[in-house]
Amino acid sequence: VWLKNQTDGEFDDTKLVEGLVGERSVYKRRGRPDGDQGLKIDQPKHLTLLVDVSGSMYRFNGLDQRLQRQLEVLVMVMEGLQGAEKRVRYDIIGHSGEDPH
Repeated sequence: VWLKNQTDGEFDDTKLVEGLVGERSVYKRRGRPDGDQGLKIDQPKHLTLLVDVSGSMYRFNGLDQRLQRQLEVLVMVMEGLQGAEKRVRYDIIGHSGEDPH
């Protein structure tokens, strides 16, 4: 079995970009896996989606269905993250452009 994300061994050519930006765990080597090595996640990732809830989204929805498409994308994201609650937390925040903060 190839043990990936190692700091020494053979260069893992699937980690080319990571190597270019300075990541150190870009090597792989043969060995026996130690249980759940690399699969344990201590803290879930946090994803924040900022969506447009300005008046123009409603106003122009009749012309190009922009609000409908945004809602469909958000539903797809939520469905895609179903069952991954231990690995990914997410927030959906609406911004209207009215508040300067």
